[in-house]
Amino acid sequence: QHRKLLLERHEDGSEGSDMSRQVPLSGMIKRVTAAELYKIFAQFKYRLIPFGMALVPIILLLLNQRSSSLIRFSPENLPYTLLSIAATVLLPLVACMLAADLFAGERERGELKISLTRPVSRTALAIGKITAILTYLAGLLAILMVLSLVATVLSGVSIGELNGLHIVGAYVLTLLPLAAVSAAAALASTLARSATSGFV
Repeated sequence: QHRKLLLERHEDGSEGSDMSRQVPLSGMIKRVTAAELYKIFAQFKYRLIPFGMALVPIILLLLNQRSSSLIRFSPENLPYTLLSIAATVLLPLVACMLAADLFAGERERGELKISLTRPVSRTALAIGKITAILTYLAGLLAILMVLSLVATVLSGVSIGELNGLHIVGAYVLTLLPLAAVSAAAALASTLARSATSGFV
C-alpha cells in the first residue's frame, strides 16, 4: 500500500508537470497575473491607495489657488504636474511596495512554496507577478489622469484648451519606465531576506 501511495504521488506530479507543458506561456502568465491581482486587492492598503491617489489632484488644485502657496502652476498644466510627481515619487514607491510583498514577503511568509507548486513555470510566475504590479500601476495612472482632467476643467480651463491626445500619450508612455522600475524592484526583492529589506 505504501508503494501504491508513492506511485500515485509520482503520477500526480508528472500529471502536473505535463499540464504545465501543455498550457502555453501566455496562458500561464494570464493565470498568474489574475491570481496575483487578487492577492494585491485582498490587502487593505492596496485598496486604499487608489483613494489616496484620487485626492492628489484636489490637494494640488487647492494649494495652487492659495496666494501664499509655494506650489504654483497654470491650471492647464495640472495633468503634467501630477504625472511628474507620480512618475518620479509616488508610483515607484508603490512598485517597490508591491514587489516586496509579492516576492520577498511571500518567501518570508512561506507562501512562495505554494506558488511554486502551481502547474506553471518559474518564468511565467515571475513575469505574471511583474505584470500584476504593472497592471495595478496602470490603474493608478488611469485614475490620476481622469481626475486631473476633471480638476483642470473645474478650475476654469475649457476642454478645447487641453491637448487630450498629448496628455493620454504622456501617461501611456510613463508605463515604460514603470515597467523597468517594477522589474528592478522585483529582482531586488528576490535577493532580499524579508519584505522590509526588499522594500528598502
